[in-house]
Amino acid sequence: MDESEIKKNNKMIATFMGYHYIPLDQNREIVPGWWKLGVNPIPACYGKKMNHGNYLGRNANELYYDRNWEWLMAVCEKIEKLGYIIHIISDDMNTETTIEESGYQYITHAFVEDINKKRGVYKACVIFIEQYMAKTLKQATK
Repeated sequence: MDESEIKKNNKMIATFMGYHYIPLDQNREIVPGWWKLGVNPIPACYGKKMNHGNYLGRNANELYYDRNWEWLMAVCEKIEKLGYIIHIISDDMNTETTIEESGYQYITHAFVEDINKKRGVYKACVIFIEQYMAKTLKQATK
């Protein structure tokens, strides 16, 4: 994955996690960036006192889903709360990450041919979220 694809994927994950992007306004009255849905952004003058549970960062460069296990595990926990099961299997040569429904129908299957678990889990989460959001959108438009 190149840098632009990672940024696009991290934005998609942030949206899946319940955040939305608020751009810089002309009056600079609020702190721009990725805010939790339903939270009122704080005035720009209080930017240093932000609650990081409600605010992820100013732009896509500050979304760390591809680089930080803690951020990525929060995504896995949300997927599991939706009723899916995540399997991470690795040995000396590769890592395999699978996300499946409780009925054992595979939603996504990502196989990475190296020992980088984080990359394999990240890739599986991206594929799952793409499919999940498409399925949710399709059901909403019925």
